[in-house]
Amino acid sequence: MQFQVKDSKAPVVWKGGPEGLALVCFGGEGIAVSCEQMYLARNASVPPVLQKGVRITALVRIGESASQGAKVALIPLHLRARSYDVFLPLGKDEKSGKMVRELVSDRSGRFTTPQLAPGDYLFLITSQDGRTLRHEVRVPRPEALRSGKKPPEPPTEPLLDIGEIVFPRGVTLEAWVTARDGRPLRSATFAARQGPQMGEPRNFEAVTNAEGKAKLVGLDPAAETRLTCQAKGFASFENRYDVPPPALSCVLDPLSRIDGEVVDLEGGPVAGATISNFEYGRLAATGDDGTFSIPEIDIPQLDLTIAAPGFRVDRRTVEIGPGEEKKLTVELRPGQEIRGLVRDAVTREPVSGAVIVSTEPLGAVSTLSDSEGAFDISTDSEGTLWLEVSSEGYPKTRVSLEPQRIATLAGKDEPLVVDLKEGGRVRVAVWDEEADAPCQGCGVLVGGETIVTDRNGEGLSGLIAEGSHLAILSQVKNWGGEVQVQGGGITKQVDVVAGQITPIRLGEPRSTLEVHFRPRVPEGWTLRAESAMEPGSTERLSNGAFKVRKPKSGPLLLRLGLADGLRDGVTWIDQAIVPEDYTSPVLDLPLPQGGVRGKLIKEGEVPVAGRMLEIFSTSSGTRRAYTYSRGDGSFLIPFLPAGVYAVVVDGQAIRPFSLEEGADMDLGSVELPSAPTRR
Repeated sequence: MQFQVKDSKAPVVWKGGPEGLALVCFGGEGIAVSCEQMYLARNASVPPVLQKGVRITALVRIGESASQGAKVALIPLHLRARSYDVFLPLGKDEKSGKMVRELVSDRSGRFTTPQLAPGDYLFLITSQDGRTLRHEVRVPRPEALRSGKKPPEPPTEPLLDIGEIVFPRGVTLEAWVTARDGRPLRSATFAARQGPQMGEPRNFEAVTNAEGKAKLVGLDPAAETRLTCQAKGFASFENRYDVPPPALSCVLDPLSRIDGEVVDLEGGPVAGATISNFEYGRLAATGDDGTFSIPEIDIPQLDLTIAAPGFRVDRRTVEIGPGEEKKLTVELRPGQEIRGLVRDAVTREPVSGAVIVSTEPLGAVSTLSDSEGAFDISTDSEGTLWLEVSSEGYPKTRVSLEPQRIATLAGKDEPLVVDLKEGGRVRVAVWDEEADAPCQGCGVLVGGETIVTDRNGEGLSGLIAEGSHLAILSQVKNWGGEVQVQGGGITKQVDVVAGQITPIRLGEPRSTLEVHFRPRVPEGWTLRAESAMEPGSTERLSNGAFKVRKPKSGPLLLRLGLADGLRDGVTWIDQAIVPEDYTSPVLDLPLPQGGVRGKLIKEGEVPVAGRMLEIFSTSSGTRRAYTYSRGDGSFLIPFLPAGVYAVVVDGQAIRPFSLEEGADMDLGSVELPSAPTRR
């Protein structure tokens, strides 16, 4: 849904939309695009977020050539959405009125975003040949890009050039996709994936032409590769290769199909029968005429369970060949009658209107208890029957009936008694320890129910059975069209008490430390806080200090860093170690005014670019700083305390020096030793 903000101070009212977790974004002409997850109740008021931001520009290349027509999508890295599109809206199409969620590089390979709110983003760049690169970008505050204290005149939108994003040329892989009878398959998808299963793989995709031919460009010739061929109406092909093959022939089998009918012993149609599979769940259900269809079968053997209320369960294995359309008739026999009774566990009063369904086999039982709490089911004794009984005011109760128990109850006056106990609720409060903020949209699994947290990181469960349960916080990460959900991020045991709400907290806020350097650290420099176990996040404050969110335990190493651009590398200088028992909320540190510079060369005069230089303290033997040589071989490390150091390259000390307090030392040309000659 889209709203136009007419008053920058008036909240936007969420009217007509469903209640639940939503992605709320603001943006416009001269306004930074920003998105947050929020739990929106009906008629909720959302204050507009109208802020200035920074535009990002970059050049996309394939090898040495510009990549025209590359598509660029953005994902804010702090989002955890599972069920909605997490790509950032980047504008509005004036003709259709729809939101634009992709940028396209121009003839020179360049793209430029609208203003983006400060934060960390994942850029997904897809070249015209189907390859995808993931590139993480940190968008700074607008004032960080201004050289002076006042905005430039006339006002301009801050622009950050992040350099070049390069698709390697790599190798080309051609594929021919055909049907089993040799027909070329047009518009089939040919895809490759290189890299780790989790993390940041490289994806390639192309579509076949009329001859069934497709081409992937730029594959790493030495990387493990997973290749897939897919076409509508055909079973997919997938295989893993240690390295990309020179060419690939994908021969696809047509999908199979089962058309069937379910009848009783007199040949009458059985409506509402469920056809399921243990691995895939429900596959089909019969209509009023008792018929069903299972299309798009891509396996040679399918284990089916056919169940309907009042009948015995039918289990059978169906073998089916590629492209085969198999007819199947299933005759169901009457089941063994079992009487049941649903009652309150405390008062022993009957519970009317309780819903009784089977979860395994699916569809075998579906009925309601009457005004006396009674119900009747029909089943067989060939397997365990799992029932789920629910009624308003009670948590779901699960009952398992072993074959022997079914045989004992069948046809007897003794009913199957299901006692419903009063349940309790769980109120969760989840803190995102990585972002050090309430965890919006987080899922917590308790007692078979997933609780989704609101904007305050809180959520209330439905009724859960009394007893001890494990609360499991799911970890969710978005990679653009690919959402990874992992359980077990944080777990905690919770004891649910009937009639009560049990509160639990998952995750804890980090303590903060405000670090002041005297004099101030220049704009553009960042502070990194690291411990042996985990990093501590930092942000620069308007007063020039740094706010550090401390890890749970261990001493904290503080480093000043500067990203000089994608080509010139990164510089980091260690400044201090904060002890674990440091409890003050403020830390004052002197900013060293000394530094060292020089030029890395080899063979007497040839500049050496892009080489890491490490600065080690000769007294303690620890590394105090590192940088990379620039294109002309020059290097610079400021903010270095007084001391005796050595320049180290590739683990070899190549130049010692002694730095006095506040001195700016020029080492001149630093010769890189030649590699030893092997005899």
